[in-house]
Amino acid sequence: MKRVLGVKFRVKFGLGEKAYNYFTDNDDIEVGDWVDVVVQDAPVTVCVVSAVPAAPTDSYKWIANKIDLSDYYFNEEHRKAIADIERKLEDAMMSTNKYAMYAKYAETNPEIKRLLDTLTALTAKK
Repeated sequence: MKRVLGVKFRVKFGLGEKAYNYFTDNDDIEVGDWVDVVVQDAPVTVCVVSAVPAAPTDSYKWIANKIDLSDYYFNEEHRKAIADIERKLEDAMMSTNKYAMYAKYAETNPEIKRLLDTLTALTAKK
């Protein structure tokens, strides 16, 4: 079914945005979706801001296609989750006693164990 959707463009030499109407026969496009339209023979990505009944005129241009941002949003949430976990790990490490951290590393690293033993011996002689 042919519908008319309103989309907004940023105004280059002014403040604000301006809305224009475009035809579509894609029933999956909703308000808030991003779509491509052609302006002066060049594709422009715009946001759908309204849906109105189809007017009895063919003076509107057609929406070229709907933009699928689901992968972008999934990846963005994935990156945020990783950053959040890394931040929490860093906070936990910063609040850990540095000697306890040295002892943990010394369990698997002989050089750190040697240095920690030397440090322990030096600080015990005070």
